[in-house]
Amino acid sequence: SILVGLGFNCIAIFCIAIAFWFLKMRYPRIYANNVCESKSPRDVADTPLAWATASWKTTTDEAVKCAGLDQALLVEFCDVAMQILIQIALPTTLVLCPLHFFLGGNRALDQGDHLSRIAMGNVVRPHPWLFYVHAFFVWMVVLTTEATIHQTMQSFLVRCGQWRKELPYPQASTVLVEGIPLPYRSDAKLREFFEQCFEPSTIKAAHVVKDTGKLIELHKEALLLQESLCKAEIAWAKNGQLPEFRPQMTKRFMGERCDAIENYTRDIAEHEQLIRKHRKEIIQASQQEVGGINTMNGFVTFANRREAELAVHLQYSNHSHEWKVSYAPEP
Repeated sequence: SILVGLGFNCIAIFCIAIAFWFLKMRYPRIYANNVCESKSPRDVADTPLAWATASWKTTTDEAVKCAGLDQALLVEFCDVAMQILIQIALPTTLVLCPLHFFLGGNRALDQGDHLSRIAMGNVVRPHPWLFYVHAFFVWMVVLTTEATIHQTMQSFLVRCGQWRKELPYPQASTVLVEGIPLPYRSDAKLREFFEQCFEPSTIKAAHVVKDTGKLIELHKEALLLQESLCKAEIAWAKNGQLPEFRPQMTKRFMGERCDAIENYTRDIAEHEQLIRKHRKEIIQASQQEVGGINTMNGFVTFANRREAELAVHLQYSNHSHEWKVSYAPEP
């Protein structure tokens, strides 16, 4: 029944809220990082529903300053959806449901369906006038939704324009280029192409995204080693940094034990040397060949914003998958 469904949904919402509060307390850097770094618009207490109150009071403009335009507009999208739902649901519930129940003809009651007595299923066919009321409400839903979307679009354009004006450099003068053809997949060739489209003096830099391959894995391993070194140093500090309490470890199963801090420090130095070596090899390979580790995406930075805006709105190829230029994403 409807009461069982309502009760189940309420219990589910309550359990999800409690689970979120527990996860926020357990992993604050994931679920409350802005609060930890004092970037949130207001302070949030440690009570179970304090986050809900703070979220409800946060305006869209505050969310833009705190989390960025994309994240703020995601919340704004949910707010607009709820606003449209309220504007549609209230009049339809207060007008149509009583009309169906009292003047529909009890079609659903004759079939033993008590829940549908407030719905259109309770209206006999043909009815002399009730379907014309539905036609009116259909147009009311269309016009209400369209008006709300247009109103929201106007505020979005204002925020989007303000966001573009406040973009920091070099992001403000940089464009993302996707679908670079194979003959232009190098830093020099990419720059050469845009120098043919714009004045060469307006091109500040051009870089093709590189396929770093093993370099990413080495970087991740170096981060894990640094984390292990930090844990070992903390454990040693808790024991007063006495020589006899220095952390020990084994490199392999049933291997000899060694000093953990010295081992992690040595491994980190080796990884940093490997990272520098692979980075140098990647740079040399990207300069010596077109394509290869040079991917089909890149970034072009202009001397000023004017050329960057022009670059976004130009068409460079008759193929839709080539030379797709858009605004650079946030770093």
